[in-house]
Amino acid sequence: MMVAASAMMVAACGGKKSSAGTAEKKTAPGEEAVFDGPKDSQEAAEFCFRKNYGVDFSSITPDFALGEADKYDFYGDDGHVATATFTVKEGELSKDEYIKYVRKVYDVTKGIADNGINVYGFEEKNTLEEASREKDFDKMIEDGKGGKLFGVDFYMGMYGWSYIKDGVFYHVSMERKDKKVDGNDVPCKARVQIYRGLQKSLDESMAEAEKILSDPKVQEQVKAEISK
Repeated sequence: MMVAASAMMVAACGGKKSSAGTAEKKTAPGEEAVFDGPKDSQEAAEFCFRKNYGVDFSSITPDFALGEADKYDFYGDDGHVATATFTVKEGELSKDEYIKYVRKVYDVTKGIADNGINVYGFEEKNTLEEASREKDFDKMIEDGKGGKLFGVDFYMGMYGWSYIKDGVFYHVSMERKDKKVDGNDVPCKARVQIYRGLQKSLDESMAEAEKILSDPKVQEQVKAEISK
């Protein structure tokens, strides 16, 4: 199953062109640098947000007062993912303040997208036309507003969308996170993560994965892995 999943990801993300039919981003002068510091650091996150996703770190820094960061609040793996988790200085990060921050990040990626919009991406839709369609902010917030479960209020605080830059789909994931304070879980963090999204539908990816797995050389590799 792990081999099949790996093959699917290779099929989904590989190739010279994205599903939009445009060439992938070429490395610009000055972008050849490699970050050689620790991955779980703000410096790594800043580097990866800028280099891989076209996002300036200062543009996604919240407007609310920030508290001290925990050890693993920032992470950057060049070419794979960039994550930043911001902690409110005091007390709880309210739902309204958090959604205001989500809007800020939404507007940032919208501003750098090729077509000036945020889209659904292949994480949510199965055709290029649907994946490239604008994902409305207000509807996204309404769909994730939460409610009551067995009389108890619940709010997940999880939102996601994609944007297309230089013909490549990138996916944004946001979450309001808890932190233990005096033994209680307090929602006081906002996390934003960006990574290269799926470049084609799951159906296409699975078809290519099946093709890859039918290759005798790949089958030999699978047998070798199983026999270890």
